[in-house]
Amino acid sequence: MSAVIVVPSLKISGGNREALRLTTELNRDGHAASVLSLWVSPHAMASTVPVAHLSSWPPRAARALGELPILTYRFARWWRHTARRASTVVFTHYATLPLALLVPRRQRFFFVQDLEWNFVGSGPLSRLLRRVVLGIYRSGRIISANAYLSERLADEGMDVALEAPIWADADFLAPDAPTQDIDFAMVLRKGDHKRLDLYLRFIALARARQLRVGVITPEDDIAAQVRDQVEVLLLRPSTRRCATSTHAAPASST
Repeated sequence: MSAVIVVPSLKISGGNREALRLTTELNRDGHAASVLSLWVSPHAMASTVPVAHLSSWPPRAARALGELPILTYRFARWWRHTARRASTVVFTHYATLPLALLVPRRQRFFFVQDLEWNFVGSGPLSRLLRRVVLGIYRSGRIISANAYLSERLADEGMDVALEAPIWADADFLAPDAPTQDIDFAMVLRKGDHKRLDLYLRFIALARARQLRVGVITPEDDIAAQVRDQVEVLLLRPSTRRCATSTHAAPASST
């Protein structure tokens, strides 16, 4: 089997890391798997699998809708000339879903790691996105990241073809792993559904009570915002490195 995993970009995020993990595992099991990225992140995750890009543009939410028709045309050309022999194409994010309609149903898979219509909050936009996402999901087969998502998708009338469970990295449980004397650790990212405002309020309360907080973030502006309020700050750390300084050097997640 050959497979292509389609991602918006390889910016540092858990979802992209799991997409790379899925690609790596397919290759390990003897399948020819690679990644196709729509945009190029300035802080792309390191990859040991082949990666191709549909553009050299950085991902920008404000420009994504206008760029999507061009990317769709490029994907159609890529599919026609390069990837028609791929037995499986896996789409990983709602930004990639329109491209799925260009791939035959028998080759169309969706790697579902979250209920993505919640990403835009509540209201009409969320309801519209839910209808669009579920409608496209029904046109292919679903790979779910955990049993909870499988149950939720079943509640929506969806059939899950396969589960690819996500587990914590074994490096964090290694007996010789470095540790920090902190009371709370958290990952901070942009996005309304990430509720950065609540995390910042918690950090302020913890600091007032002299509690030690550790923060991990891939965002430069968030790092600048909390740098003087936390005991440990890791900006884009590798999972194979644990920094002890509140001014940790940037490193891509691998």
